[in-house]
Amino acid sequence: MRSQPNSKSVVLFLSISLLGMLMVVIVSAEQLSAAPGSPAPQGISDETAGRSRDVKVEKEKATREGTPLVATITAVGGIIVAIIGVVSAFFSERRTHDKELEITRLTGELARRKDLELAHENFLNALNTEYDTALRSERVAEYRKLWELMINLPKYPRPVELSIEGLECLAMECRKWYFAGGGLFLSEEARERYFNLQDGCKIILEKSCKGWPSDSDETPSEDFLRKHLDRQDNWKPPMAIVNLAGHRFEKQDFLPGKVTEELRRLGSSLRTALTDDVLTRRTSQVKVAQGATC
Repeated sequence: MRSQPNSKSVVLFLSISLLGMLMVVIVSAEQLSAAPGSPAPQGISDETAGRSRDVKVEKEKATREGTPLVATITAVGGIIVAIIGVVSAFFSERRTHDKELEITRLTGELARRKDLELAHENFLNALNTEYDTALRSERVAEYRKLWELMINLPKYPRPVELSIEGLECLAMECRKWYFAGGGLFLSEEARERYFNLQDGCKIILEKSCKGWPSDSDETPSEDFLRKHLDRQDNWKPPMAIVNLAGHRFEKQDFLPGKVTEELRRLGSSLRTALTDDVLTRRTSQVKVAQGATC
């Protein structure tokens, strides 16, 4: 980076230039003043020679008087031009220097902002990673408990016969798990599927004690199900809920196979959402990396 011009150096330069110009003018004036007049040519009369000398003297006098003035004007003009040039160069150099300083300042400020943004982003990433790790650990512990409660709703082997008492016990145990703190860790999707399973249990339990409000054997509408089960307006009942609501139920010791199968589907859907939350069915990144190097 070029250094900033020194104002003292500029003033000194101008002073020396001015002094030099004045000395040139003074010396020129003195030389002109000291120059002798030319002698009169021989062979010319005294009167004619006198007149010639007078004319010549007048011309030389005018020349001597005018020459210093012209020289002074020329010198002053030269000095003014020199001053303008030096001042222009001075301010041009200063503008360049100021511009370089501004560029340096802006570059440093931009670098600092980038560093702050990067540090903030790294902090948020670390915070999110720490939070996700802690949340996943808590979910694994809580979801394992809920998973065990659905042992009577497996796909393989064939589900054992489930009684009304067993279904009521399942619904109550799930509710206990939910309010003991497990429901706190359900994601939005897992929560919806948890309520689907509880609503399926509710439909069968109400039908078993004649508490189902619909007297018709036809499948209830989605609006009816949303209102009766107290679900959101945009909730679309899964097919298992629709089938359970349309099933003609007669009280017996064990639930019909069709009813058990629909409840199993609701349980399976919930289990899938739980595994999605904790990413336990995702391919290990170590295995992916090993496969990429093969």
